[in-house]
Amino acid sequence: MMISLIAFNANAAIYIVGQDPFGDWQPDAGVEMTYENGIYTYKATLSGNVWFVFGTQLDADWDVFNANYRIGPINGDMTVVAGVEYNTQMAAGNNGAYCLKGTGDEYTITFDETNMKFKIEGGTRGDVDGDSNVNISDATALINILLENQAAPTAADCDHDGKVNISDVTCLINFLLSGTWPAHEMVYTVAGAESVFGSNWDPTDNNNNMVKGDDGIYHLTKTGVALTENFEFKVVGDHNWSIYEWPIGEGNNYVATVAEEGIYTIDITFDPEAEEANRITCTLTKTGDIEHVYTVVGTPNLFEADWDPYYPGNEMVKGTDGIYRLNKAGWFQEGTDIRFKVVQDHSYTHSWPAEDFSIGVYKTGAFNYEIVFNPYNNDEDKVHVVITEVF
Repeated sequence: MMISLIAFNANAAIYIVGQDPFGDWQPDAGVEMTYENGIYTYKATLSGNVWFVFGTQLDADWDVFNANYRIGPINGDMTVVAGVEYNTQMAAGNNGAYCLKGTGDEYTITFDETNMKFKIEGGTRGDVDGDSNVNISDATALINILLENQAAPTAADCDHDGKVNISDVTCLINFLLSGTWPAHEMVYTVAGAESVFGSNWDPTDNNNNMVKGDDGIYHLTKTGVALTENFEFKVVGDHNWSIYEWPIGEGNNYVATVAEEGIYTIDITFDPEAEEANRITCTLTKTGDIEHVYTVVGTPNLFEADWDPYYPGNEMVKGTDGIYRLNKAGWFQEGTDIRFKVVQDHSYTHSWPAEDFSIGVYKTGAFNYEIVFNPYNNDEDKVHVVITEVF
């Protein structure tokens, strides 16, 4: 997927394109926002589910608009609520849109072109009893809803976490005391390979939530991680790909470079306000070596199991010299062919030699075969065999 990163000039027009009152999904009929001091503003009365995107220019051709001017979610549709600031981005080639459930009230939509953020204010947040005023009676109504396990109106979700519980009472009371709804604090989570992060590209894994420091920079530290190669990851906002991801775009991930295999401490930082090239840092500190398991796989005439990398009887033993050995013995007819490889960590991903090691039995008799594996040698010299005739 290609993401268009078209920059637009300060004071250039920003449009809202979508359902009425935003042009009835005609890409050349969107409404223009009003610009002042770096912020674009538009006011409208919204009722029911209203879908929309932003645009830097209007065009009658949807393909042209989507490829060049569309601003919106990049991974499908996204529900938004009033009172929360959202990150957005150029969304070339994507068809997702934002959806606000309007309450028939007037809303103010603001768009910050410098930071690519938007926010919608208005609606009935906190108006639990539906009298068009937010006051102490709404707190009483909300407490009764929770005590009596009643169905809650949308306005009862005061903290906008998608649930109605005691935290909404706290949020509402704080609003009544201060006159200001609490700012939304986005949760940032690192998502990547399971071998590194314990879950496979899962933005909902709370074990990978970042912690905000006093300097406003978010941190995640993973310790005791075995790394054998470079790995990739993204930072995801509010556990949802559609709300925020960095770097932007499918397949466009941050790549951490692993100089040599080992056990590492991984320190990831994320600064959402930094320049794009500097938002993520990843520091790798090697704390130890990986202790690999080496197993011989081969023909069952010597190795019992048929090329089985998990067979315990063929696991090699590490000597004090750091070299691995396995002794196998048997009676063989002249001309018998014995073939094998050494595999690392029960997987053929890393195995030696590249072609099977082949032993031709030169005479009938009993022989002992000592398979020797030296992980420090070049690939072509890692494996050799010491053959001893028993009788």
